[in-house]
Amino acid sequence: MGEGRRRANTDRAGDRTGATVIHVAEAWGGGIVDACEWIASQSPGSHHTLIYVERDGVSRKPDPELFERAIQTDGRLAMARTIRSELKRSDNAVIHAHSSWAGLLSRIVNGKAPVVYSPHCFAFERVDIGTVTRTVFQLIERAGAHRTAVLIANGGREAQTADSLGYRRVVNLPMVGRREPDLVAAKPGAELTTIGRIASQKDPGYFVELRDRVQQLMGREISARWIGGVDLGFSDSILRDAGVEITGWLTPPEVLEWVADSGVYVHTAAWEAGVPLSIFDAASLEIPVLVRAIPSLEWSAFPSYPDIAAHAEAVAECLRSTEARKSHIKQTVLAAQEIADLSGDVDLCELYRDLTNNQRD
Repeated sequence: MGEGRRRANTDRAGDRTGATVIHVAEAWGGGIVDACEWIASQSPGSHHTLIYVERDGVSRKPDPELFERAIQTDGRLAMARTIRSELKRSDNAVIHAHSSWAGLLSRIVNGKAPVVYSPHCFAFERVDIGTVTRTVFQLIERAGAHRTAVLIANGGREAQTADSLGYRRVVNLPMVGRREPDLVAAKPGAELTTIGRIASQKDPGYFVELRDRVQQLMGREISARWIGGVDLGFSDSILRDAGVEITGWLTPPEVLEWVADSGVYVHTAAWEAGVPLSIFDAASLEIPVLVRAIPSLEWSAFPSYPDIAAHAEAVAECLRSTEARKSHIKQTVLAAQEIADLSGDVDLCELYRDLTNNQRD
């Protein structure tokens, strides 16, 4: 468990005066699970209820140490009814909506409760949809801005984007994982590792091409591992056909065990909300992190590369040179700590409590 998780276990029993927070997660799976649980762990004095729709193929249930109540619904309509029902249970609840659909639903069905919104990547940031669709998503975000009390951004770029959309109050809270590094690897480590849903966003095609280019540069086979499961409607054949090991969905402790003995962690996503927790997991284990240069990571100091050729050269150098590996580890750890220091400036318990008090006033 991480430092934030331990703090939640220790503090919750002693403080019963915190705000009631209703978390709404329309797509429970992958990074949304980690994000919801990380945010709940950062406000241990609050009372957390979770309303969620589970993605197909995801078996990981909400952590009962973090959520006092967890209510699974069968779809968006049922979720809307449940939000209304839960708001009737508490006159002073705060809604925390996770992702675009959850944000839209929470604003539509909500009466007077303040809405805290974590986009976890604005829908219009996607590069696998057309211009018209992206424009519609952007207009929806602008329309919802005035009905949002606080937007919690995962990093500097998402905060800037939220400001440009007209959100009145934007809080920059990068999600960082503080993990114990004394782990025993689950299996002999892969030389190339990544974490995430096998989906367009994470770009498995880029991962395979990167591995192939590194093999050409090294003149030998490179073992590669994808930690995560396949998204509904997507195929993992591009990875399997290339001989990439796929773990399927794992619990957070299992993920860390599989990462612990990696040669290099590569982040290959085509777009992101900010710096994902998976990068911090690798950094906390002192695995060198080399990322694809995308807009959401520009503000961070992680080693990043503007094209796949440069990315492959850096990975190959890291694998064959002890000094290069040490240098990348140092840069990775410093980049992670720099972002962790930013997260320490935000008190979520106080933020939720202030919103609750404003309702009473």
